[in-house]
Amino acid sequence: TIFYEDSEYGIAEFKNSKKLYNKHRNLYLYAREKTSYDIMSEAYNKVKLVPDMVFSLDQYESNAVRKGGILCLRSDLEKTCTSEQKEQILMQMKNLFGNAVVESDTVLDRDLTIEQRKSELNMKFTEFAQAELVVTDRLHGMIFCAVTGTPCVVIDSKSPKLRGCYEWIRHLDYIRFIDDPAELTDVYHSIPKKEHRYDNRSLLHYYDELVDDILNLFKK
Repeated sequence: TIFYEDSEYGIAEFKNSKKLYNKHRNLYLYAREKTSYDIMSEAYNKVKLVPDMVFSLDQYESNAVRKGGILCLRSDLEKTCTSEQKEQILMQMKNLFGNAVVESDTVLDRDLTIEQRKSELNMKFTEFAQAELVVTDRLHGMIFCAVTGTPCVVIDSKSPKLRGCYEWIRHLDYIRFIDDPAELTDVYHSIPKKEHRYDNRSLLHYYDELVDDILNLFKK
């Protein structure tokens, strides 16, 4: 995902990136959503559109019993929910699931060794797979729900990456977008109550093309 701020500094840095990147014949850039792709393809020489890499995963299998809800909201500059809206969301979640509501995040506040990463990721997947609903404005909150078959209501953030990446999985009937937090309860009830399966078959050819690009460069 690409972003250069609309300021003297941002414009100068974007110009420098064009000058530098386009000097390199074997530099390939892969945008994970259409908005970034449109910007990058006009600026740089070799640009392709490929879904976020996490979409390439198979369905995460879990025997966990789903219970309660998870609130996974940003607290940084990209957040869009006000304190009042967060309270409104939390109240609706408690009306749906009582006290079985927890707050979580896809970002850890500590460093991990390479050896720890897989186990931490599996713990996060298991956490999501145990939820009846996740409400999130984080990109990978949405993607983790997709691969675990977890019902998810997504609240848009300031970056175009969230809605842009949603376009890859809009066929999944258990992932829904809302613009107004007041819609949360009604949208949750509209999600089919069944076991959901992650289907990424329409995306796999993009990763095949990415692999081919890498192998062809090695062959050269």
